Amino acid sequence: MVAATIGVLTHLQWSQADDVRRAWGATTPVLVATRDLRAGDPLDTTTVEVRTLPQVAIPGRVVERLAPGQRAVRSVGAGEVLGPDDVTTVPAGPLAARLPAGHTGVGVTLTDDSPSIGPGDVVDVVVVDTSTGPDGSGGRTPPRVAASGALVLDVHDDGVTLAVADDQAAGLAQQALVGPVGLTVRRPGPGP
Repeated sequence: MVAATIGVLTHLQWSQADDVRRAWGATTPVLVATRDLRAGDPLDTTTVEVRTLPQVAIPGRVVERLAPGQRAVRSVGAGEVLGPDDVTTVPAGPLAARLPAGHTGVGVTLTDDSPSIGPGDVVDVVVVDTSTGPDGSGGRTPPRVAASGALVLDVHDDGVTLAVADDQAAGLAQQALVGPVGLTVRRPGPGP
């Protein structure tokens, strides 16, 4: 009698599981982050795994397979499904892999009163031109924004590496050779 009862309960559980599978519909294998990833982290069997999810639970296009050397382009949370915009196939180091399209990395030294920032912050770079004019006169001009909407890629002892729009990179790099720059932090939004 006990065996018959266990058999009936097992059959009911399998039937309920089948009902749930049918309710969710077709499934698809996807790549999912196994831990929190930072931009530039390598993507391999230690950082992602294949999971089968119901198609209704998959957020848009997904990465179906990884090529050797691929890296995360942005931060990805543990359990998050990888999409095409999350990975790069461009062979690059960890810093270059985090550069958004149309951006160049520029290292700058900061003024002592710059705000405390970290990778992922979006900033404007403020400079003061102290060069001398053609007549030998010099002086400070009002501060100006040398690069707007720059993405902080890395922070080190006396400066930062920023991803700036390609058309702002040369001017900012030139200004960085003259001296320290100041930063203003922006509220995150649609970014570079």
